[in-house]
Amino acid sequence: MLQTIGIGPDPVGKDESRDSAACHHIIQQTLNHLSMTGPLLGDSISPNRRRALFETTKRVLASAINDGIACATLESCNSPSLLLCLRSPGGAMASDEDAWIKCGMRADAYVETDGGRVVGFVRADDLLGPVLTQNLNGEISEELDPGVICGVICRWRSRQDESDAVEILVKELTVLKLHRTCLAQPPLVPIAPDDIPYLLEPELSFLCVPKSDMKVFGPFQSLLDPLLRSLGIPKPDDTVNEIVVPCFSRQLPCITPLFPNARILGTVQNRCRAQLSMRTVSMTPDVGSSPLHIKLSLNCQITSRLRTISPNAAALATAVGNILRDLLPPDLWIFEEAASITGAQEDFQKACQLTCIIRKSPELRAADIGETLIPVAGLMQKPLNDYRTYMEIMFGLHSLKEKQTWFRKYLIKLFSLILPPLVRHGIRIEAHSQNVLVRVNITNKEIAGFAIRDFDGIRIHYPTFLRHPDNENALNDIPPGARTLTDDLHRMWHAVHHSLLQAHVGHLLYMLGLESKGGWRVVREELERALNPSRDPDGRLLYDFWLKETMLSRCFLEMRLRDAYAKFYERELPNILLRDA
Repeated sequence: MLQTIGIGPDPVGKDESRDSAACHHIIQQTLNHLSMTGPLLGDSISPNRRRALFETTKRVLASAINDGIACATLESCNSPSLLLCLRSPGGAMASDEDAWIKCGMRADAYVETDGGRVVGFVRADDLLGPVLTQNLNGEISEELDPGVICGVICRWRSRQDESDAVEILVKELTVLKLHRTCLAQPPLVPIAPDDIPYLLEPELSFLCVPKSDMKVFGPFQSLLDPLLRSLGIPKPDDTVNEIVVPCFSRQLPCITPLFPNARILGTVQNRCRAQLSMRTVSMTPDVGSSPLHIKLSLNCQITSRLRTISPNAAALATAVGNILRDLLPPDLWIFEEAASITGAQEDFQKACQLTCIIRKSPELRAADIGETLIPVAGLMQKPLNDYRTYMEIMFGLHSLKEKQTWFRKYLIKLFSLILPPLVRHGIRIEAHSQNVLVRVNITNKEIAGFAIRDFDGIRIHYPTFLRHPDNENALNDIPPGARTLTDDLHRMWHAVHHSLLQAHVGHLLYMLGLESKGGWRVVREELERALNPSRDPDGRLLYDFWLKETMLSRCFLEMRLRDAYAKFYERELPNILLRDA
């Protein structure tokens, strides 16, 4: 068992700069906004509502442990499952020493411990209800409300100076009846559960905007014109000085005060569907089989981030796409970001409210050769009332051996496409399961390759990139200082470990039931095959780095509590890649 990893100290903060006055103003607006949505529920709680509450609560509990906000121990109990107890890690309010939160944990859950104390990464899906709490008076009760649980945990933090941020998060969890945070920012109308169908099939508005108010990158208007004709959107009166920009109709209250010269040419309903990110839409089949996906700003906080699109992302989209198209392996396709548009204001917080990126989808290309594209995140989901994942159903994975064999073949293909650009050219692909799509042969159901989308997370380690003479001119369109470029190789390797290994591969093997059945051993073996550390010096450096005893783990709950706009906070945890070693 690994030696104890410190749980009490604060995680390491990165990029903590902020305007405190502006931040306080946003916090107060959000509190006012949350107060409009009403109480959580009445005294009667249906079984489905109880399950929904626990889906949120177990994520709060797991995040508190993983972020070091709570100290967790495993205790024996007269049950097939384990008993997990959360307490203050010390350094918080002394009066909370006798308070605790307890819940069940699956008996087959894999978690690193030291003398009963949990020191490794805890998966939320391994936690079981009910959740019991003991207050300062020694009274024990069942607690369903994730907001109440969060409030208790936040009292245990050694930092007590972000009371506004804590209040926001507790209200989100208590008031918003949503498993995933979906918080519209003022002046947008608050989003309730009944609004979700309208987010999934959003109404679009098409604005006519003076070109002088916008910055355009790539052939934006010419790419958009066929779609406008299919939707019956008229052209501007002055095509020389005006341009058509799509947006979510829901976003208009944020746009119109900042773009007073914009006017609406038309709106369309039920003609597009939102993708996983909610801010990218694809057209329905009746819209001329459009090969375009449209990524639009949405001033809503979904999970931990606002879903507006920065002017930087718009400016770099086409340049990054050109680099990837030339250097990625042939079986790793891209959703090319061919053109973009954003506001011309110097204040990026204003300009980002009206940003659009046009992607070219390779779906028709896949169909022409008998393939289909499936988001990896979709493979891990389950149909209603079915214990099997879609990947088990689609690929006929019934036995443990079938799952292990399929998983190994999946990794061989994935690593052979994602890792060479990283090692040879210093190109980091943000390869989490939402950005990566698997290419499947429809006839034999074999994995033919992968496709990647969303270039905002692409990073290039330019010292590695420029080692190749052919790459020298490839960075000409990326300005010095752009966040796409980095000279911190270890930071890049940490990021790939997080997105590819912890989030993508780790969750995939967990959903296949392989975490305690040799799954991580297969990952290590296929990493060694792909990186070839015995013969490739560059592969050896990366291989050794990824197999360190501990790795940085991102602290998303702590990030929310400290500063909703900071990039990340991290702490050292036992390396998940070494599980079952």
